[in-house]
Amino acid sequence: MPFPNMIVRPPEPATTASRLPSWFTSYVTDVKYRAWGAPKSVSYRDAGSTISYNARMQPEQFRLTANATGASIIRENYGYFADGKIATLTDLDDTPGTNPPTTLRFLSRAYIYDQLGRVTMSYGTGGGGQGVPYSQSYSYDEYGNTTGRSGVYYSYNNNPYTFDSASYPNNDNRRSGWSYNADGLVTASPLSSTDRPRNMSYDAAGRLVTSTEFGQFNTTTYSAGYDGDGQLMYESSNTSSVTTTSYIVRSTALGGEVLARLDQSGNKKTTQVSAEGLLFATQSTVGGAFVLATYRNPLGITETLIIGKLVKV
Repeated sequence: MPFPNMIVRPPEPATTASRLPSWFTSYVTDVKYRAWGAPKSVSYRDAGSTISYNARMQPEQFRLTANATGASIIRENYGYFADGKIATLTDLDDTPGTNPPTTLRFLSRAYIYDQLGRVTMSYGTGGGGQGVPYSQSYSYDEYGNTTGRSGVYYSYNNNPYTFDSASYPNNDNRRSGWSYNADGLVTASPLSSTDRPRNMSYDAAGRLVTSTEFGQFNTTTYSAGYDGDGQLMYESSNTSSVTTTSYIVRSTALGGEVLARLDQSGNKKTTQVSAEGLLFATQSTVGGAFVLATYRNPLGITETLIIGKLVKV
């Protein structure tokens, strides 16, 4: 994995402006671009962002602020190694809050790589210590297989690290203790210090069709189906006889991007709004009508949500 974690900030509370009417579709209102096509400023319904770049056209600063109050939502600076890989992410709003660890928000972190450009360590660099927001270490064999990993998440009180190690004794990229089919796809993985046991099955094209995880108290089975183009069109999850199902509707005009998800009766569950990576908006009717507006930083490794309630006007 190029980045060990996607850091998710707590959802921003909805303001009056976030209470969107059911017909509302204007999520991005204005975009200004650099000469090479990258966005330099974006105006949203509830927020605005600016991005500055270094001489190598890499994002150097990102600012996302609320329109109503001017309050900072995301304020980050980025540093890079000579080969262009991300070295540091500095969150200018790092804070323990008024009641840590409940109010903790230390998101600054650093990345270390080996001579082949693989992540070997990533850890927190803010005031919460290396374990906040996380500390992760990885090791690899000569074929690129992961041979070890250790880590901890949001360890404000020095929680113990978890460890996992692997070996590939036959030099065939197959992990000892795991099961594979004739095509080399994993069909079973055992209980470990970091994962529950799991079984997987595939169709004739090698696509995952079932994955069953045997939890300590519940068994969860995920099932998937595909269309004639090989794109995912159906998903279901069953846990303790409770099944959730989604049928996926894609847009040809948008290059096959997911447009909506339907339940088993054909009723719309969610509508997904694509905005070329500037915003990821989801209209949902599950548990009440509302909009989830997800904003990501230009590197795609920090995101925050703004939740607005859908109401008829």
